[in-house]
Amino acid sequence: MNSEKQKKQIIKFLKGNEKKYVDVFCIYQWIDRCYFQKWWNLALKLEPYIPPNSLKEQYHKRLEFLLAECRKNSISEYSKEINEDMSVYLPLNIITNVKQKENHSIRELIIEGIARVVMKLDPTIHVNNYKGWVLRVASGKAGLTIESWMYKSLSFFGVTASGRKAKDTILSILKTNNEFIISSIGHSFSIKGGNKNPDSIWIESEIIYDKNKQLVEIIEVLASEYFSAINLFSSLIKRY
Repeated sequence: MNSEKQKKQIIKFLKGNEKKYVDVFCIYQWIDRCYFQKWWNLALKLEPYIPPNSLKEQYHKRLEFLLAECRKNSISEYSKEINEDMSVYLPLNIITNVKQKENHSIRELIIEGIARVVMKLDPTIHVNNYKGWVLRVASGKAGLTIESWMYKSLSFFGVTASGRKAKDTILSILKTNNEFIISSIGHSFSIKGGNKNPDSIWIESEIIYDKNKQLVEIIEVLASEYFSAINLFSSLIKRY
């Protein structure tokens, strides 16, 4: 199959319009093809469709390499552009290094940068920047949003559930897919909230990053983590 037909078939599958059964090994082969064709974002969107331990060990090792390379390349394509764009917003007296005293302007720069990177990686994703410190992406299900936020120098991401049905959905996802989530994005999630309103909770995981890196590098790391979480949880939520 030529590259354009293959690409259309993958997009058709991701949109849920593929009527033919597609097995796990076929998806693995698609990811390999995406890597070869430099369709980085398509490969990352296919990742959630391969459950843990569903392939032989040698294929899983190859898969980890392919996805790591796709993730790295998808981010690096925009790093130069981000660097140029972000420098416009930096006051002359601010060094692009977060080891200095924290302040709101730096946090807002990081949050804005994450949103812009994610939307460049996938223009179909709309990231809502709430008050300069919380990013929200609709999951496709009422009451569930995939979020990323910062508190001082700490960065987190997760899913917020508002309402009984949304709460039950995210708890069921964690219970059933916890091992898959950890193997896919390397994070485990804790359950928070529910004190004032038992039907309003969120799950969160802290993103550890090197605060001595330049601002642009920090944005790339945090955006990559958030982008992976958006793809993963969007896919999982669709199943419920």
